[in-house]
Amino acid sequence: MINFKLDGRIIPKARPRVFKKRAYLPQNYRAWKDASALFFQKELKRQGWTNFWDENGIDVSIVFIGKHKGDLDNLAGAILDALVDSGVIPDDSLKWVKKLSAIHLPGETLFTEINLSPFHP
Repeated sequence: MINFKLDGRIIPKARPRVFKKRAYLPQNYRAWKDASALFFQKELKRQGWTNFWDENGIDVSIVFIGKHKGDLDNLAGAILDALVDSGVIPDDSLKWVKKLSAIHLPGETLFTEINLSPFHP
């Protein structure tokens, strides 16, 4: 199992904006996603992990603690995007992410716990 603790507010997954027939994501979301992906890469290395998944896929559990803003599905989507961008998981399709749970709990401190483990049917 891999455990991450991401401090601070999560920027919810944004819908792409279209300008002159080109889609782009808002700058604040891109910046958050890039910083989070870098954190995941460093933390994965610190914990001594390489690819831990297999053909059975991955079980992803996310706990948002504190006064996060946005919808739960968009918050979880942002975490998945950062995990994919970091290379921690190869893809967030059903081929890889077999189980996904997300929960929001009240709290004074703003952080997110992410737990990844091999999926066992």
